[in-house]
Amino acid sequence: MIVAAELGEGTDQAFEKLDAALQKQPQDAGLHYDAACAYALASQPLAKKDPAKGRDRAERAIHLLQTAIQNGYSDYNHMQEDADLDPIRDLPAFIEIMKAGHLDRSYAAVWAGDFRFEASPLFGLDTTAQLQQCRELVAQGYRMVALSVARTSPGGLPITASVWHRPVITEETKDQLAQRQARAGVALVRMGKAEEVWPLLRHSADPRLRSFIVNWLNPLGADPRVIAAELDRIPATAKPTPAQGQQFMDAVLFHPETSQRRALILALGTYGTEGLSPGEQEPLVSKLLDLYQSDPDAGIHGAAEWTLRKWGQQNKLNEVDAQLMKVKDRSDRHWFVNSQGQTFAVIEGPVEFRMGSLPTEPDRIAEAEIPHRRIIPRRFAISAKEVTVEQYQEFVKENPGVDHAISHRYSPDQKGPMNEVSWYHAAAYCNWLSDCPIRSVQAASR
Repeated sequence: MIVAAELGEGTDQAFEKLDAALQKQPQDAGLHYDAACAYALASQPLAKKDPAKGRDRAERAIHLLQTAIQNGYSDYNHMQEDADLDPIRDLPAFIEIMKAGHLDRSYAAVWAGDFRFEASPLFGLDTTAQLQQCRELVAQGYRMVALSVARTSPGGLPITASVWHRPVITEETKDQLAQRQARAGVALVRMGKAEEVWPLLRHSADPRLRSFIVNWLNPLGADPRVIAAELDRIPATAKPTPAQGQQFMDAVLFHPETSQRRALILALGTYGTEGLSPGEQEPLVSKLLDLYQSDPDAGIHGAAEWTLRKWGQQNKLNEVDAQLMKVKDRSDRHWFVNSQGQTFAVIEGPVEFRMGSLPTEPDRIAEAEIPHRRIIPRRFAISAKEVTVEQYQEFVKENPGVDHAISHRYSPDQKGPMNEVSWYHAAAYCNWLSDCPIRSVQAASR
């Protein structure tokens, strides 16, 4: 596009091609930043021949830069030094954009390897706001380890920065507490006080208590009829509605009734075929098959599948899967079954999550598993189960040249998860699942 602008040939077509690419990737911050640079550079030669068109392209560059920032681009230091933006640097709109970067301030970070403490930084605040947040951190058990106050302009207010630490409660300690609480909860269920326990089955930021209760109801002697009765009592019609400022997937994951139903279904699965009589289990099987086939929640779908497998209903699940593989429209369901019989959960972006592993995790690869926050800004689908060795071998048969290394230490049989596959071959496998309608028909017929 820049070359076309300099030559004065094919300029409009070049702009149209770039704009088409931007429309296909509306949330790609890097692409919008690069496009802003291109528009800025192209505005100069255009302005020499047509000042109005030059101004228009410069304003477009400003708009693209704003979009890049809205999508997460935040390297203001690079923007300050990037020569590609020089043609628009003196525009009032560009100066206004750069104010948000607070380039009159700078901060340095130091990482400590002591995992016994967690840190919380505060920076860029005036003294009043700093004091308020400091009080909140003190109430949460944090203690200050560093404080800085500076005046960045002669008449301006002081700007503060501080770092706070608090001891990390070990995972073992958290487990021990959750186990004591779970035993007490199951005891309450057995004493007829189940209504005080069921709310604990709702999903929370720390799900360990919920998990212990689900897995211990059977071993500690809770009556499965009580669990089934509670599952019947909770309506299945509630739909997740995000609160103001809440991400949609948080509304799905933390929905009170839905997350409680997931846990109750899983708890029933721990009883296997012995907890309920055939007459009591039969209507529950019908109910769970219906949930497996039609409930919009991916968690309900997965929980129903697991419980039905535990109850020996594999053949009925296979019959339903054969129907689901042919469904083209997933309607309001947050899951689908592809032509290979693999179930996918649909995740609505943006999603923020913690990636990495704890320093105490066995066999941890320290340099590759540093905990950090990541954001996926778009909708995506993820398989409900790992791709098995058997499934991957179907791909290898048609693509014998691909890397299909596998560690038998972790997957000693064909039903185990495929591992030690490179990112590129994993991507090739995903493309293989999608690129051939004939294979989809054949897989459905099998």
